[in-house]
Amino acid sequence: MQTLLQDGVFLDLESHSHEEEQLRARLHTWFGLTDRDALATKRVISRAYVYSQRNYLSSNNFGPFMRDGSGVVNWVHMQKLAHVFASALLEREEDEELAFESCSLSLTFCQAVIPPSLNLNRENDWAGVEGLWRISYCFMDHRELLIYNDPNLPEDEPLDHTIFEEGELEETFSAVDIFFRVINVEQDPDHPARPKINYVGEMDGNFSIVGYVKLTPDDQIRWHFVAGNGDQPVWWGEAIVMGNIRSQYGVLGAWSTTMHDLQDPIGPFWMQCQHPIED
Repeated sequence: MQTLLQDGVFLDLESHSHEEEQLRARLHTWFGLTDRDALATKRVISRAYVYSQRNYLSSNNFGPFMRDGSGVVNWVHMQKLAHVFASALLEREEDEELAFESCSLSLTFCQAVIPPSLNLNRENDWAGVEGLWRISYCFMDHRELLIYNDPNLPEDEPLDHTIFEEGELEETFSAVDIFFRVINVEQDPDHPARPKINYVGEMDGNFSIVGYVKLTPDDQIRWHFVAGNGDQPVWWGEAIVMGNIRSQYGVLGAWSTTMHDLQDPIGPFWMQCQHPIED
């Protein structure tokens, strides 16, 4: 499969239906970067999609979901997020010697990692939420983001991609480590064996995260959170587990603000569990 998909030709073939487009984008997201993804034109397309405020609406929960309000994952959106984040990560690794493994954003790490003795159908924390997680994220310069998302441009006119074509744009990259703990679970009538997991996280006693993990209508594992200092949540995250349950790949998605104003920042983020908390 590596040989078949690495050049990117198959994954970039024109799709003849919505279903085919979604399946091809899903495979591309899981597979990771291809040779064709290194082309400047490909990166322009992905950045233009990820940083467009038009793709973050109340109808898709301000995340990588279909705009019909169904909560079903939009894999085209997910693939663009994966492309932008992985490309920014590679550039960062070339500039500095970091302890990140870009190869983790690939198909090899999509397999489930479940101890033989663990019965997920009897485990409240079936998604493996509890533990130390690294949240890595990137974003473009806010002034350039505002220029790109021109509020004076009619909705039926395409945004100007020139800002991404000039070759000078660089994403700012950062990461934080946060402990997550499950506080309770709620039964999910649509998925009796997979209850909704409510969790909290804290960093340095100030910055906190409150969120939940649950299955989407199309049986993908969704992570949602709001975060901020004290009782003032500012940040909003929507993400999907890559591959199978408890995969080493982790969770990939989009972050924004809780206000969802057109002038607010947006960008991709990636979460990986570093190790579980020992009780």
